[in-house]
Amino acid sequence: MWAFSILGGSPRQLSDEGWSASVSPDGSQIVFLKGAGFAETGQEIWLMRANGADQRKLISFSDGRLATPVWSPDGRWIAYLRNKLGPDGEEPWIEILNLEQGTKRAVLSEPRLSAWGLMWLSDGRLLYALYEPPPSHNSSNFWAASTDLSTGRVVGTPVRITSGDGFVVGPRITADGKHLVFNRARPQADVYVSEFSANGPDSVRRAGLRWTTPTTFLSTGPLTTKQCYSFLIEPVRLTSFDKGLMKPQQKC
Repeated sequence: MWAFSILGGSPRQLSDEGWSASVSPDGSQIVFLKGAGFAETGQEIWLMRANGADQRKLISFSDGRLATPVWSPDGRWIAYLRNKLGPDGEEPWIEILNLEQGTKRAVLSEPRLSAWGLMWLSDGRLLYALYEPPPSHNSSNFWAASTDLSTGRVVGTPVRITSGDGFVVGPRITADGKHLVFNRARPQADVYVSEFSANGPDSVRRAGLRWTTPTTFLSTGPLTTKQCYSFLIEPVRLTSFDKGLMKPQQKC
């Protein structure tokens, strides 16, 4: 992990390993992840001074992954997301750590929690992202839960903040605390079909398919539109396309 001034000067190395860093409200400390996991997750949360000194491990989680450590506005708490694989899939929850006492507490458990949207607002609300339920599960939106900073407990009912299509990531608050800035990604997976000959692939075309469920496509291209199909992927010889790569079965 490195630091550099936007006013100029040479970059300074702060840590041999580290990512997903969050600076304390007074600018004196940095909390970050170590122990590589999926994407920007890790298995350890570390704390150091802003100059890289006095590094110490706060939390280790070898049974799963940790994500997005963030500071409370008073600098007394660290919130982060834990995620482990259970018998029915992933089991994510938000946990907070009291830096003075070293105590931890789970504050929110929800199967649809996203690892990429956690932030503590200046008014004490904890901002987090939830994936939408099917059939809109390729989207997520922000919610906010009020917290009592004296106890670290969630109070009241969480409130939905945004509504839209695509995944929300990277929330930031403007300096005056009045506006939320974030990224929204709308991934689109495409299927391409090509015939193979002795000279290599040719006649590449976009199949025009998109997912509607984990096992179903909705045709928007060469297949009949407005019909749902389930596809069975079968191996084929690269020198022939006669047997076809996919066998559609009309579902609706």
